Amino acid sequence: MTLRAVLFDVDFTLARPGPELGPEGYVRSGDRHGLALDAARFDEARNAALTELKRHPELDHDDEIWFAFTERIVLGMGGTPPASHACAVEITRGWERHENFELYEDTLPVLEELRAAGLKIGSRTRIFGKIQVTGKGSVIANVRIGERCVITTPLYLNASAPITIGDRVGIGHHVVIITDSHDMGDPSNRCGRGHARPVTVEDGVWIGARATILPGVTIDKGSVVTAGSVVSMDVLRDTLVGGNPARAIRRLATNP
Repeated sequence: MTLRAVLFDVDFTLARPGPELGPEGYVRSGDRHGLALDAARFDEARNAALTELKRHPELDHDDEIWFAFTERIVLGMGGTPPASHACAVEITRGWERHENFELYEDTLPVLEELRAAGLKIGSRTRIFGKIQVTGKGSVIANVRIGERCVITTPLYLNASAPITIGDRVGIGHHVVIITDSHDMGDPSNRCGRGHARPVTVEDGVWIGARATILPGVTIDKGSVVTAGSVVSMDVLRDTLVGGNPARAIRRLATNP
């Protein structure tokens, strides 16, 4: 089974910069451009460059900002213009090359565990922290998260039955999704026989912070659940719901 998930991109989750992007790599790049750089000055030069680093006003990636940042490091290590700029461009371009990164020691063992557990997370999905998954049986295999989702944590998933989250879903912090429930028992034990029912969150849904989704619920495409709501019944497509228990507040605009 192939793991279909994207976990890389945020805070070097799977890999870290290798030697070519560190002090010795700067020295080797400097040699190619006729510069004698001092590796011992790298940390001081980088810290000084960080104080002058400016973000793009729209938070877009801007090569020129990173060229300038890297050139300040090169200069701080003993480089001189104009070769310092060409050296900085080469080093910056090195961040685009996969061979300049190396896996953390525990990456492959962890990926093997995830494959064995059947985890499926779609591409470009961002998860900001830890997800707690509990329940009976193969709980990890019961969780499916689609593409381009934004999931704020903590998120609690009780996955004794399948939990399916579609594409482009937004989930706020402290959301709880539950599949386990119980029959109403007799007076001697009201918490009767246990059972589990699947939960489905379809494409484009937004679930606000601290909402709770109960067993058997389907939230249809394009709907919104307000913060703190308890959803015990299916939600129709493109509907805003809220409250405890959650009820329809209004229909939402749909794409033409």
